Amino acid sequence: MPRPTPAQVCWGTLAVVSATVVLLAVSGADSPLSITVLVVFALALGTLGTTLSITGHAHRTARTGGTAHPARASSEAGYAQPSSSGRR
Repeated sequence: MPRPTPAQVCWGTLAVVSATVVLLAVSGADSPLSITVLVVFALALGTLGTTLSITGHAHRTARTGGTAHPARASSEAGYAQPSSSGRR
């Protein structure tokens, strides 16, 4: 399994924090056990979101032949760049 990119880690962290805040605000949990359950659930949501993001990125990379940006790959191969013949 590929490693997550920094952007994917940030999205996962944002998902965990926002899900935790929303769940705690909506539920009105007071006991430590219910707060722990909600935090663990939010952590699972963030982990699931990051995992799905990694899986989607790997699927796009495999589908485009090794790169997620086909335009960038064609320019690196020299196909999108016109040859310079010295004319201006």
